Amino acid sequence: MSVRIFHTADIHIGKKFSTFDVVPDLKSELVERRFEVLGDMVDMANEHSCQLFVIAGDLFDTHTFNKGEHVEKVRSKLIGFEGDHILILPGNHDYCSEKNMNSWEWVEDIDRVSVLKETRPYELSIGDEKVIIYPGPCNSKISKDNKIDWIKDVEKDDPEAFKVGVAHGHLEGCSYDSQGSYYPMSKDDLEQCGMDVWLLGHVHVQIPEQDTSLQDHLYPGTPEQEGFKRTAEGSEKGKAWIIELGERMSAESIDTGKYTFIHEERTLNSSEDLDELKKYLESDGNEHTLAKLEIKGRLEQDDHRDALEYINSLRHDHKGFRYIIVEDDDLDQRIDMELVKENFSEGSFPYTMLESLIEEEDEISKKAAELGYDIFQEVD
Repeated sequence: MSVRIFHTADIHIGKKFSTFDVVPDLKSELVERRFEVLGDMVDMANEHSCQLFVIAGDLFDTHTFNKGEHVEKVRSKLIGFEGDHILILPGNHDYCSEKNMNSWEWVEDIDRVSVLKETRPYELSIGDEKVIIYPGPCNSKISKDNKIDWIKDVEKDDPEAFKVGVAHGHLEGCSYDSQGSYYPMSKDDLEQCGMDVWLLGHVHVQIPEQDTSLQDHLYPGTPEQEGFKRTAEGSEKGKAWIIELGERMSAESIDTGKYTFIHEERTLNSSEDLDELKKYLESDGNEHTLAKLEIKGRLEQDDHRDALEYINSLRHDHKGFRYIIVEDDDLDQRIDMELVKENFSEGSFPYTMLESLIEEEDEISKKAAELGYDIFQEVD
């Protein structure tokens, strides 16, 4: 016998997507998509005959989620699960404290849903199998202490039961938390708790990055990427895990996201570089892709003019992408005497210095001319 688990986290229902205020229709799509992906994952869990559906924190984007449309929309998605139990851990965004304990009541009223808001074992019977859940619920937005230490001291006297830890926060070596403010955990902390597996949340990329024989800790990543932060290769789309607990334990990565966020830097130093950028942007199949491009480099005068015209056209025609934002502040014209004459008086110090560097025609002098030109422009 075995137990199959659908493991997700960081859905962030209620996220406002204020970055896209200037594109109202896209903003509405992204807001609504947080609800849709929850329903999609419930359908996937049913298709794979999962008995447990585990949300390891941040189902909601804020702890004030018990208002308005959130209630009925979330309820309509969760009631579609055909397995045994839905387990929801409060994360650092939708944390559960004494002040907002009542916020979770309507969630717990949904059939077969349990909110893991207490630091105690939750015993579940699934067919002939027994699963004991050991949660580390968050009770504030930030904390320098994790919430799993209690598990180390609990007697675990049923060798036949699957022991599953569920926690939300930073794990040493898996994410960045310079101040140690997001429920920091170490791998030693996890190991000392004696779990068969840890289902974690908080990191928005999947760890490990591919299917695996079950390791002792798994991050599913967010099921729907949400912005242009650079992510690990392969994590531009949302993901989740389908986990099999049994004699042979394994985890299968599953794609859940509809939208792909791409953040790229492109250097244009020739007309060929511009042609490559055009070829990339004008390829097909990008209707659900949002791109942020940071373009830098130096081009000859005519190529620079062509590049700026093309970049400006992207702000109106997204070339098949759902949305493109372009930053081109670091795309400059190559320094030549025509440009120098346009910007500096003949005989002036900048003019004379740049003229002498340009006449040298070697690579070092060209770089010096570019640096000098930028400095003189700033001073001017």
